[in-house]
Amino acid sequence: MKRETRYKIIIGALLIINVVQVSSLILTKRPQKHLREHRKPDAKEMLRLDDEQNIQFKTFSREHHKSMVSLKKEQKKYVRSYFLQPSDSLLKRIKDVEEKKILATEKHFNDLKSVLHEEQLPAYEDFKERALRYVLR
Repeated sequence: MKRETRYKIIIGALLIINVVQVSSLILTKRPQKHLREHRKPDAKEMLRLDDEQNIQFKTFSREHHKSMVSLKKEQKKYVRSYFLQPSDSLLKRIKDVEEKKILATEKHFNDLKSVLHEEQLPAYEDFKERALRYVLR
């Protein structure tokens, strides 16, 4: 067999192997790992909120978001200062802000729960658990 023919056969075989590998990567469906945990839980869907409840929920959410943004800015300032010059008073302020964040989130959940009807309450704990998983991811 001539050297040229041998090279052509080897190149052809390598091309076929490459085409098979690329097509298998494209055509096979990859498993979606924990996609639900990374998606923000939909309160309207999970709790079956009516339009009025959904409007109230969105109002609560906006208020909660504003307070969390403000508290995170405050905490960031204290943390930055703490790492420049550590002190117990700054550490206490950081802890106090973290406590305010937790209490604001608890208030947000309680506000939501307060607008739910009796038949919606069983789904509330599942919603709360998923929301916390989403926030703490």
